Amino acid sequence: MLLFQIISVLAAPVDPQLRAGFGKADITGPIGEIDLMGYAKLGQQANGIHFRLQARAFIVGDQTNRVVFVNADAGQVSQFGRQQVIKLLNNPLYKLENVMISATHTHSGPAGYLDDFLYQANTFGKVQGEREAIAQGIVAAIQKAHADFEQNQGILIDVHEGKVFNASRNRSPTSYLANPESERAKYDGDTDKTMTLVSFTDKTTNKLKATFNWFAVHGTSMMENFEYVSGDNKGYASYAWELEQKLQGNQDFMAAFAISNAGDVTPNIFAPVCNDTGLPCDGSKTSCPDGKGNFFISKCYALGPGGEDGFKSTKVIGSTQLDAAKNIAAQPPVVSITGPVEYRHAFVDMSNVQLNIDGKTVSTCKPAMGQSFAAGTTDGPGIDLAYQGVGPTNPGLNILGHLAGILLTPLPKPSNALEKCQAPKSILLATGEFKVPYQWQSSVVPLQLFVLGRKFVIIGQPSEITTMAGRRLREAVLNQLLKDGRVDSDCRIVIAGLSNTYTSYVTTYEEYQMQRYEAGSTIFGPHTLNGYIDRFVKLASSFTTANTLPTADPVQEGAYSEFTLNNDLIHRIIFDAAPWGKSLGSVAVQPQVRVGLGETVTSTFYCAHPRNFKTFRSYMAIEQFVDGKWTVFLDDASWDTKFFWRRTGGALSPTSECDLTWSVNETVPTQPGTYRFHVYGTEKRLDGKFYDFDGVSNSFVVSN
Repeated sequence: MLLFQIISVLAAPVDPQLRAGFGKADITGPIGEIDLMGYAKLGQQANGIHFRLQARAFIVGDQTNRVVFVNADAGQVSQFGRQQVIKLLNNPLYKLENVMISATHTHSGPAGYLDDFLYQANTFGKVQGEREAIAQGIVAAIQKAHADFEQNQGILIDVHEGKVFNASRNRSPTSYLANPESERAKYDGDTDKTMTLVSFTDKTTNKLKATFNWFAVHGTSMMENFEYVSGDNKGYASYAWELEQKLQGNQDFMAAFAISNAGDVTPNIFAPVCNDTGLPCDGSKTSCPDGKGNFFISKCYALGPGGEDGFKSTKVIGSTQLDAAKNIAAQPPVVSITGPVEYRHAFVDMSNVQLNIDGKTVSTCKPAMGQSFAAGTTDGPGIDLAYQGVGPTNPGLNILGHLAGILLTPLPKPSNALEKCQAPKSILLATGEFKVPYQWQSSVVPLQLFVLGRKFVIIGQPSEITTMAGRRLREAVLNQLLKDGRVDSDCRIVIAGLSNTYTSYVTTYEEYQMQRYEAGSTIFGPHTLNGYIDRFVKLASSFTTANTLPTADPVQEGAYSEFTLNNDLIHRIIFDAAPWGKSLGSVAVQPQVRVGLGETVTSTFYCAHPRNFKTFRSYMAIEQFVDGKWTVFLDDASWDTKFFWRRTGGALSPTSECDLTWSVNETVPTQPGTYRFHVYGTEKRLDGKFYDFDGVSNSFVVSN
């Protein structure tokens, strides 16, 4: 059954000029023995902060009709969290239909906030405070944008385009080559190099207020062995441009680097090799042989420009996007946006979309994950029982999948109907048939379209969609809008990937036949892309036909139970303590007495578990002694700082330490002078109550 919710807002005919507002807020949730979301690698935990996660929002429209786009430094978007955003906003101007939330897909944000069981498994359910922190931060960003909107009277909105080189590579090139040669010949390469950037300029002052851009590359520069929260390459690009503008006096400037059709696009620009022999590999069945008839896909990695240094790779790939964005924004626009905005929103059951392809009736499928899902990618390889590509599932892996089936459904293995529908996928997890402990993957998903004037369209796509799949989707939607006379011939269109919820991957039909990781994770079967195209084209046509179809919201109608949304099985913190004779917040290791520009200084404190801490507060600060008093110079939102927590005394020990690190003058210009570290924390005592503490290090001198 097709479940649609379409809201049509007619354009205001009088004033074609648009207004805009911008806002940014912290969305960093709790850390400390919480797995990171992205690689799904057990043991890769968020125990530190490199730089904090942000939500950046723009509002465009008029007094009664507007759209909101939010770019969030997160792995994915929670459908229930989006509901929370609308509820907390409590403003009739902002609703599900005109608020689009897109994740940058950093793989270095805390997990435990998504809704479906498959994406909660590594955190044993929801992590208390994670979903709330993201929702509350997004609300704060939108509220700031709303206040800014009310003040801004004249904004020039321009669209720019340009190329970004040396920031991306296709990680499944053999799958891409399965697409028709005639289609591939239309494009320059197996990744989209175009960055589409929207600039917002104050008409009165000619000051650049904000930029939002869309470029296809994964947030996987930080590798799967790092344990720091990080906005990854797109987060760094935003941070660095905003810092640069702030230093030039443009205090409120905001830059958002959004993701597009990056399903098969990696920032790890060097071809994958086996990490022991250096031999080429691609994660397929014969990757990384040991000479004894065994193969190890877990050794097959692609690295970025920093090699094993994920921090360096993040900065280089982020800087590459930043430099391109600055250059593109400085060029004349390809189009300018004026006139009204419109939007459409739909909830669609993607598990049973009936299609007619070449005269044959076909259908999408109930969700399922293939054996190549367990193989991971060359950004983060999976287990050696799996591999990328077509072929039978390893018997050992089959046992695990069937065991899950026996425990979670009445069926010992996927149903014949599901296997037939999903072929040639070798099903590992029949997620659409698993009901225990609750829904594993959602079938009902939100789709969304924004049309700004007659010049710019944003597709809110809830998946990681591959390069060619994204090209087909963009072309189909734009052609429908052009056919209906809704947009001009020079209109630009972008895909905002991972928007509003998460439905894993989307490949083309041809790529699906190859069954690499992206295809194994394309959950609605071989016709997934055509299903999305069909529904998005119908959504686009509704701007002209104004169709209103039956509506259902899976969150409101109880597809997610109270337990589903609020289960929290992660281990509890019993109490915190300092070693005998010490106190929390006191210094275990003092910083060096003198440090030069470009050097690194570190201090270690006795700490409490960081999961006790109140959301949105910094764990650390660098303070400078100025005019007889200490003032905050930097905190843990800066790229130049690192905060890292670890237990001492064993897994159950109540004692722990925090390392505070400062790379002096790396991105923030630093004057010679006297500085110190300041740590903040919250301890849990045996009475179950929480108490704040803080502590400072000895001062140290920064010299030239």
